[in-house]
Amino acid sequence: MKLRPVTWHWDKDKMDELLGIKDKSDYPEKYDIEKIKQSGFLAQEVEQTARELGYDFSGVVAPKGENQAYSLRYAEFVVPLVKAIQEQQEMIEEQEKVNITQQKTIEELQEQNNRLNEQNVMIMKRIKNLEKNMK
Repeated sequence: MKLRPVTWHWDKDKMDELLGIKDKSDYPEKYDIEKIKQSGFLAQEVEQTARELGYDFSGVVAPKGENQAYSLRYAEFVVPLVKAIQEQQEMIEEQEKVNITQQKTIEELQEQNNRLNEQNVMIMKRIKNLEKNMK
């Protein structure tokens, strides 16, 4: 729940500057990457979240030098996600069992209430008959 999905567009020249790349080439597709909306997580936030949770996560690649950037290995997210889904499914199944038990209890209480209402109606009829006979 702590991970924050984000979207962005690349700025090729800024990224090249950050990475120390000097790209003097010129071709028609050079800036096509800037037209594509990217989605993902911020590696620094993933790293911080994993640290806060005490989870040693291999999906974050921290820069090793000045002209490098953080990156994420998105394939590494798969195993923890599968595990989380399995745990969540167990919780759902337990909740379904509780819901079934609660539904049975509700049905039993409704039946009991109906019986009590019927008894109440009969008692009220008897009281009215007794009152009528006493007059």
